[in-house]
Amino acid sequence: MALLDERRDNVVTQRTRLVNQLHALLRDLVPGGAPIDLTSATASRLLTSVRPAGPVETARKQLARDMVAEIRDADQRLKALTAQIADTVAATGSRLIEVDGIGPIIAGRLLGRTRRASRFATASAFASYAGVAPVEVASADRARHRLPRGGDRQLNHALHIVALTQVRMRGSSGRGYYDTKIAAGKTANEAMRCLIGEVSVMRPGIGLDRGFSVVSGDGLVAEPL
Repeated sequence: MALLDERRDNVVTQRTRLVNQLHALLRDLVPGGAPIDLTSATASRLLTSVRPAGPVETARKQLARDMVAEIRDADQRLKALTAQIADTVAATGSRLIEVDGIGPIIAGRLLGRTRRASRFATASAFASYAGVAPVEVASADRARHRLPRGGDRQLNHALHIVALTQVRMRGSSGRGYYDTKIAAGKTANEAMRCLIGEVSVMRPGIGLDRGFSVVSGDGLVAEPL
């Protein structure tokens, strides 16, 4: 599953680069350029209105058409990879997608990057591996905590997305936990770090019932592979 997630991430990066290059070309072909949320369909419509004034603009328009075709191809690959990841997550029997803030893609990343949850002896071991174990930073007589810069950054990013999504969901337990920390005097960043820590808690269960146990869910019925 980690290979599928990595492949999808590479295609997303490739598509982003193509869209940025297409934006640069369209600035020279279309007055005012293209909208920020550029898609292959929008770019194709814009190009139909372009009437090249010379060989340079003709070459630019052809390059833009080639990039539109490449973006469409990337979109198809992303669609196929997303479906494949969703099917693979479903096949594991995981209940991760029942948790607020977790869809098939994030679930696939959590499962793929974690592999077997049983290889982590304690919740602290997993937190250290994921880069979410708080680090104390002291200055004079004041001590505060920040998240470390080490650990698996892809796994760390996935957990951050889960926490951020829960905060944006007003009715979620994660948002309730976040509001509790704010009411206790924590700053927004400190409350978010606390929530990320709660989201990443992993508690062993019985038999196969082990894995993620988050503030807004009961965990998994299948151990991450």
